[in-house]
Formats: sequence, structure tokens, C-alpha cells
Amino acid sequence: MSNRFVNYDDLARLEYGRMLWRNVRVRAMLIEHWSDPRHPYRERFLANRRLIEHVLEYRGEEAILEHELRGLGTSLRAMMREIPPVFGSFWPGCAQAHEGQGARTWSTNEHGRASCRI
Repeated sequence: MSNRFVNYDDLARLEYGRMLWRNVRVRAMLIEHWSDPRHPYRERFLANRRLIEHVLEYRGEEAILEHELRGLGTSLRAMMREIPPVFGSFWPGCAQAHEGQGARTWSTNEHGRASCRI
């Protein structure tokens, strides 16, 4: 993005989302996670799912994508903000581990962020 007011959190969400999206197994887990009735952004994801998936799958020039999205009444910047976050306790298969009932284990990185080891 060439916008001088770019939000690097949004840009990171897009770039890391695209990296994860390339893995078919992880993509299925993200869709399951974002569609989970417990997820606070579920309704927004379902309402924008087609566009979110398109943005995550897109591999062409950002300017072309931006033009396409503008034609649909939105923008790449707006769509980056529609990519839902991932909550560890909602990640498929990790809720049981989080509650101490599953075989998967939780770990914490140096920043105090928890992740589920699959």
C-alpha cells in the first residue's frame, strides 16, 4: 500500500492472513474459527466472507485489487480491517487443551501471548 497513512497493524493482518491462507488445512481452521458462534466477529465475517476470502487469495497488483474493491463500494484498507482476529480459546481443537482436557498443549511466548501447539 502506498498510502502515507497506512496502519501497520492492518497491513500485518493482511500479510500474515495471506500467508496462513495459503495452507489448505489452516484455511479450513480459520473459516471454522471465524464461523464459530462464540466468535465475537462471526456475523461480520459471514456478511463479508466472500470479499475477505477474495482479498486473502489475491496475488496480483494491489492497485488492481483496490480498483476492484472501490467498484464494490469498499477499499483494501477497509477490507484489511474486516479480517477477523484469532482468539486462542476459539481455535479449533484448542478449547479442550485450554481447559486442560485435551492432548494439545498451550505455550506462552516472550510477549505473554498464548498459542496452542497442534
